[in-house]
Amino acid sequence: MIELLYALAPGFTGQGLATEMAAAVLDLAFEERGLALVRASTDAPNLASIRVLERLGMTPAGESPGPRWPQLHFQLSRERWRALRDPPLPPGDPTPGITDPR
Repeated sequence: MIELLYALAPGFTGQGLATEMAAAVLDLAFEERGLALVRASTDAPNLASIRVLERLGMTPAGESPGPRWPQLHFQLSRERWRALRDPPLPPGDPTPGITDPR
């Protein structure tokens, strides 16, 4: 298990960069390193960071006191990551990447 950490300078927030970078790290952690679980924490008032973690599919995993604000903890399993990244096709859908000539 590892803990995901990230920070952006104020001029770079709100552009989806944190989500994109964190998703690449999760791919590395789960697919290349074979980890089973990744955790992340954020200050309770940091709503933007909470949204990033939720967009990635992380689920709440508790709370603890922090130096200034409570810390919210999140986690994501490899199985959940894979299910979110590669959702099953509905019945009758063509194979991904192949167009139906009809």
